[in-house]
Amino acid sequence: RLLRTNVYPLTATGSQLAGTGWEKLRASIAQSQFVLVGEDHGMAQIPQFTQAVARELRPAAFITEIDRYQAANLTRLTASPGLLTAYLKASPGSLSFFSWGEEYELAQQLRAQKVRIVGIEQVGLFTLGRFYEELASRVKNPSTRAYLQREGAAYQRHDMAEFRSAGHSYSILS
Repeated sequence: RLLRTNVYPLTATGSQLAGTGWEKLRASIAQSQFVLVGEDHGMAQIPQFTQAVARELRPAAFITEIDRYQAANLTRLTASPGLLTAYLKASPGSLSFFSWGEEYELAQQLRAQKVRIVGIEQVGLFTLGRFYEELASRVKNPSTRAYLQREGAAYQRHDMAEFRSAGHSYSILS
């Protein structure tokens, strides 16, 4: 009964929303300090909806389920058009679901709005090679740096082979 009495039309054209449902959401967003979007990965409508919400809310930060290293890479990549292709060719999937077109467009819009992207997840499934590269760039000891670089390259080779063959034996699961 509650569902039937609280259903309102919402139409989407890309990330542009309209209808009574959108007007009710806009009014609620305008009164909110925080907005939580529950989602299912891989659905193009979710990042488009989130783009519309971000345009209304104008958040200072976007908290998302990627690790902080992915968030830093995503912030860097969205600042320079053209970097993404080479980055993903070297490390496919290393931005988690932001490796997908619609999610990456959301990140670009957030960057254009000067929204800080904050990752709160553990190191991601496809990111061990990049993670070890990051660690190697931070250490001062040459032998530790060399070790981390070797490990990162090994993880990267393994995961690239699995990614290309649509396998399921990623380094983090091994």
